Amino acid sequence: MRYYLLSILLSVLLAACDRNDGPVYPKEFIGNWAGVEKTDIGMRPTLDVTDSTVAYDPGIGDTCRWFNSYHFVNDSLFLTYNENDTNRCKVMELRDSILIIKGLLWNEEKEVNFVRQKR
Repeated sequence: MRYYLLSILLSVLLAACDRNDGPVYPKEFIGNWAGVEKTDIGMRPTLDVTDSTVAYDPGIGDTCRWFNSYHFVNDSLFLTYNENDTNRCKVMELRDSILIIKGLLWNEEKEVNFVRQKR
């Protein structure tokens, strides 16, 4: 009996620590996010999300991109600058105050980690 309880506990723990592979809900995404790591010039990337727009500052100087709209398909995030310019990212994790995205502009190959900013 003890071994069954141990295996169940281990399964629950692994499921709780697993990354997000399911759908992402926009209400969880709305807010102001700041990067965990500083860039080479000492700035943190930021992501400011409303119910319809996204402002992304990669933290590399005088560069910022305003996206007119966004939408999710499962764990993929589509950021639309204009009708012909859409950036596809993958939300690796979104829970509580943690956001990890892979494929953002100027950081296409690496994951960018964000924490939710409190007002």
